[in-house]
Amino acid sequence: MNRYVLPLLLSSLTVSAASFAEGASQPANSLDVYAGVQGGAEFLTIKKEGAISTADNNILQTQSENASSAIGADAGAYVGIGQRFNKFYVAAEAGIDYLSGRTDITSLNFTNTPNKSTAHERLNYTYSLSVLPGMFIAPNNKVYARLGFIGGQFKSTANGYMSDLAFSKDANNSGSFTKNEVGYRLGLGLDSMFAPNWSVRAEYDFSQFSNFSKNETVKYPNSVALKSSVNYKPYMNSILVGVSYHFIPEEGSDY
Repeated sequence: MNRYVLPLLLSSLTVSAASFAEGASQPANSLDVYAGVQGGAEFLTIKKEGAISTADNNILQTQSENASSAIGADAGAYVGIGQRFNKFYVAAEAGIDYLSGRTDITSLNFTNTPNKSTAHERLNYTYSLSVLPGMFIAPNNKVYARLGFIGGQFKSTANGYMSDLAFSKDANNSGSFTKNEVGYRLGLGLDSMFAPNWSVRAEYDFSQFSNFSKNETVKYPNSVALKSSVNYKPYMNSILVGVSYHFIPEEGSDY
């Protein structure tokens, strides 16, 4: 009986060694360099409050805090470099996104306002730099978080009464200004390889921008100079889907 057991054991050890060697040929640590495009929806919210006063700071009118929201499209691109450590993963990523959402306010709700005004705010574009720590939950799938910096350009436009006070008027009796602000970006996502060198991902992000204000002084004919101040508090939620090309295929995947 030993004549049959020994060859069987040797055969099993040979197969096991070959399987181990084949698995060892794919290092657990691998470099990942990638670029991609993404699209989705943005949910922008801007809280505002303000006041109109005389030159000696005698407040004439106030605007209580109110929030305006917008839903728009988000289209962008990104590049990144990552490193896999067994089941864990970390990457650094930079991206830029263009957005279409615009808030609409038919009245700024100032007390004693002689006529109504309209105002619109939008976030023209954003740029970001993030760290993405993650973990593989299957050979081709990983979950990740996003921790990073975000900046963007806001544009605000007003028509009617407030265009005189909060902005510089143009020929259309409206005014506008742009403001670049920064903040932080947090997110959660899932990334899945679907072909050699290609993956698709879905992600939710929350972005909080720093507060900013717009101050103006306007001198009307035969009237005293008036000062206006409007404070802005913006934040944004995003749902994004992206497709990435990996210049170095992730080792350990099925592709």
